[in-house]
Amino acid sequence: MRFSEAIDHVLSGKRVARTAWAGRGVFLVYVPGSSFPITADRPMGQAMPERVGQTAKYHPHIDIVSGGGSSVMPWTPTQADMFATDWWPFEPTVAAAG
Repeated sequence: MRFSEAIDHVLSGKRVARTAWAGRGVFLVYVPGSSFPITADRPMGQAMPERVGQTAKYHPHIDIVSGGGSSVMPWTPTQADMFATDWWPFEPTVAAAG
């Protein structure tokens, strides 16, 4: 699929990956906006103690997930990503319970 289709797929709540990332379990997810209180015991409150007690608005964005879900960070596409045609729907494998 093309990049524009991949973005539409992510915005609909699904996950996407590139064939170039195959075998590494790397995929993209849409993170809707939210807001949260800034507290002294959390990273934002530690980075900006003057904002403790205020509310932070977290804007919608796309995250890239890797390491089996243990690493998540905001994602910005490269030129190669935008012109790639190797995007595909990423379906996580779920281990059977029991």
